[in-house]
Amino acid sequence: MNKPAPVYLLLGPESGNKSKKVREIRNLCKTFNKGKDAELHRFYPFETEQGEILVALQNISLFTGYRLVLLAEAENLKVPQAKTIAKYLKHPSDSATLIIISAHNKIHPSIQNAVPQKQRQIFWELFENQKKDWLIDYFSTRNLEISLEAVELMLSLVENNTQELRVASQQLILYISDVHKDDPEPGQIEITEDDIEAFIFHSRQESVFTLFDQIANGNLEESLDILKTLQLSRDTDPIQLFGGLLWQFRRLYSYLCIIEDGDSEIDAFTGITILGKPSAIRGKHNQQIYRNAANHYGLKDIEQIISYLCKTDGIVRELGKPVQSLLLERLLYVIIRHKGRPIRQKDVGLAITCL
Repeated sequence: MNKPAPVYLLLGPESGNKSKKVREIRNLCKTFNKGKDAELHRFYPFETEQGEILVALQNISLFTGYRLVLLAEAENLKVPQAKTIAKYLKHPSDSATLIIISAHNKIHPSIQNAVPQKQRQIFWELFENQKKDWLIDYFSTRNLEISLEAVELMLSLVENNTQELRVASQQLILYISDVHKDDPEPGQIEITEDDIEAFIFHSRQESVFTLFDQIANGNLEESLDILKTLQLSRDTDPIQLFGGLLWQFRRLYSYLCIIEDGDSEIDAFTGITILGKPSAIRGKHNQQIYRNAANHYGLKDIEQIISYLCKTDGIVRELGKPVQSLLLERLLYVIIRHKGRPIRQKDVGLAITCL
């Protein structure tokens, strides 16, 4: 019988595959523990500043079997904590397994050096083609097809790891199943980007779509309220927000270009492309949103907005969380009140007042 190792170090941003590895280790501990689940303990660095994790690891008792101890966000360990754990790993308990987890690719070297190489693993973020294949396979195994445009849209809205993609896909499948429950001949259903948009509006949760709806109407106050809701829910990463807004403004740009060329509105809705890929706007609600947006923003405006979105995205990535909220609020102000054009010095006071 294979005995679980006393320690595993699981690093990297791909949380879905990382969680799968944790489940495998738990099953190994259960098998070794004569079919009984190992006694599970979870810790974050702030919960073990006095060495509490060592008590869980070394608690030898007739009444406890094998123990599995999880330490998450290990990148936040203070130096004394890291050295204490590294010291423990020189003589670990033979009735416990410690799993050290971090979204970073490296943690304190005293721990990394104490974990044997074969028990370390980095879970890298999937490449774009791997994410697309993962989504297509996920739906295919459930007798559902998903268009490439819908795949692109999901990847722009959902955090790019398989754990978040799985949760979003499960929710989408439940919605699609309910929509088609009365179909006389269900057959194999294809999920389109229209289905995803309809699902987001149907769920009545604030999202990048409901935010764009208010931006399309030029409503700064409502846009800021939705932004605050998204920030409080912590469901939307700023990078995903930029991706979603950028996708929709590029879609609006294509729509207006077709209108400017003299084509009909119907041709504009069906002939839209984003980066060379078809992205038709279907559904009365969605079409009305883009009509509203076309009334507020011209082609030159959208060029400025796309440029400003890309610029702000880069600043947020560089400066991180301390300034995210302010930059996002400023972003909405510049888009809605200034159509993407930089704020002049005399407008700064007004912008602060409005925010």
